[in-house]
Amino acid sequence: MQSRCALAALGAAAIVGLCGATEAGILVEYTFEVEITTGPLAGEHYFGDFSFFPPSGSFTELEDLNFVFQDKLFTEEDDADYPAFPRANFQEGNFVGIDYLVNIQGDGFIVMGFAIFNNEFTYLLSGGDGDPSYGGIVTYHLIPSAGTMALAGSIGLIALRRRRGEG
Repeated sequence: MQSRCALAALGAAAIVGLCGATEAGILVEYTFEVEITTGPLAGEHYFGDFSFFPPSGSFTELEDLNFVFQDKLFTEEDDADYPAFPRANFQEGNFVGIDYLVNIQGDGFIVMGFAIFNNEFTYLLSGGDGDPSYGGIVTYHLIPSAGTMALAGSIGLIALRRRRGEG
């Protein structure tokens, strides 16, 4: 019985620790994938990652962003409105995506710029009739933090102990 109480206390301490850490500002990390669905790049996939501290409102500035598009690395500093952007957007406290706009000058790119707004990706080609834009979709994947993994492990251990004790 004492070991069960100790495990329960450990789990409770982990929960309290996580709640306090969130208030203090745990860095949240995501990866994302862009799937191009229209235009000459249709069918191609591009990948990136970013991080931010939990917001107090409907958005928060990104701490770090890396996105490889057409074999070139773009970062948060490439945003056309840096340092106010890029940022993570939230609706009713839930993460909905990022806001990131890049204008590309030279470098032999056929793409003049691109934008990510929540789950939509748009890219603009140079030349042609009126500089046509094309698009794609963005999917996001939360990277579990060490604190989240510790909490999940504690809960799993408590469940395992209960199962063994009842069997």
